[in-house]
Amino acid sequence: MTTITVPPASSSRPAVLPALSANLYDGVTLSRIVEIRDALIDKQNRGEKVYRMESGTPSYPVFPEVAEAMIKAIRDNKTYYTEATGIRPLRAKICEKVARKNGITHDLNEETVFTGQGAMGVLFCVLTSVLSKDDIVLLPSPVWESMIHVTRLSGARLVDVEVHEELGFNWRIEDFAAAVEKHRPRAVIIVNPGNPTGGIFPKTDIAPLFDLVRKYGFFVIEDLAYEDLVYDSDYTILTEQAHTTNDPELYRRFIPIFSMSKSQNFSGLRVGYTHLSVPRLIERYRKALLYTTNGVNSVAQWGAVEALDAKHEVRLKDMAEGYKARGDALHEGLVKSGVFEFTMKPKGAFYWYPRINREALIAHSRGRYQAPAKSDPLPLGEWMSRYILQHGIGSIAGHHFGESTSDYIRFAYTCSVEDCREAGEELAKLFG
Repeated sequence: MTTITVPPASSSRPAVLPALSANLYDGVTLSRIVEIRDALIDKQNRGEKVYRMESGTPSYPVFPEVAEAMIKAIRDNKTYYTEATGIRPLRAKICEKVARKNGITHDLNEETVFTGQGAMGVLFCVLTSVLSKDDIVLLPSPVWESMIHVTRLSGARLVDVEVHEELGFNWRIEDFAAAVEKHRPRAVIIVNPGNPTGGIFPKTDIAPLFDLVRKYGFFVIEDLAYEDLVYDSDYTILTEQAHTTNDPELYRRFIPIFSMSKSQNFSGLRVGYTHLSVPRLIERYRKALLYTTNGVNSVAQWGAVEALDAKHEVRLKDMAEGYKARGDALHEGLVKSGVFEFTMKPKGAFYWYPRINREALIAHSRGRYQAPAKSDPLPLGEWMSRYILQHGIGSIAGHHFGESTSDYIRFAYTCSVEDCREAGEELAKLFG
């Protein structure tokens, strides 16, 4: 028998790790939400009362029938690999839902709808399918922080188009048109309703947007995570309006991103979906999905089949009303504090995004805190977020969503009505 002797590692020469070159992930940061969440959990573990207003995590449970569907899937051993694009019953249910509810009818069949790991996973696959290195993407500012980073990971370049609070947190259409003319983007991303602002896309801007799409040929990626959390009758889904034109050169350039996290309370189950019309994008999306996650959790997919059934629509309306009541409860305390300013109520989603009045903050201090001067390099929203975190209240400073709103702060009203009311009362005590 031959004996193979392995020589011992040399102790005289230290191991050298291979050098790492610059990478796309070096250009993005971890979400501030994670840091604040961890700090609040630490306080909670020490027995302190906290108010989880930093994250848009729904507090409603999945519908009972959905839970039963997932339990049944486990008992029936539906736990094996599925088609990467989604199980057939789910894709059929998605087709039924988007036709019935979203007006998406053209090029619609089980081969043109696709699942993904929540809206984030769908967004990543869509962006890497649509975009190439150094393509230009127009984004509203402020916008959901993760949208910025996921877009950067596609290798594209971002150009912000500022939105204005007096316009319902929408851009001036002439500013947007100028940005399109100047930068010739490959894609435009619209979050409708908006996060963090709660704004909705104005109906008066739809026709000019369509004209620009026809003229310049860019894609419109519409994030519809909050499609069911709307408090304004003027809400319109742009992708639906594009389909009503019956113009394939228009509607094929609209890509909707749907999430089950907010409407169906699937935030931990991770199911999202989209509809694509362009054959080359379909081929790319299938590859992106296959070589990232190879599909979505099979049990969650069977739950999604039940959750998207039309019989649950009344529950979605009830939840929207419930979130509105929570928002109203928090708003009362925010107003009483005397340091937050609003020009509009949220028209969708579940966030308050007020501006902090620096002068009022200084006037209300009365020795309780050191209010930052205007010359202070720390953004005012960041100062506020850190200060109230000491008192167990979560939030996200505005500059994380866009530098133009560094004096703003986001509060998510997803916890109970009681917690929203108590958090508002605490803020009124801190600053009132």
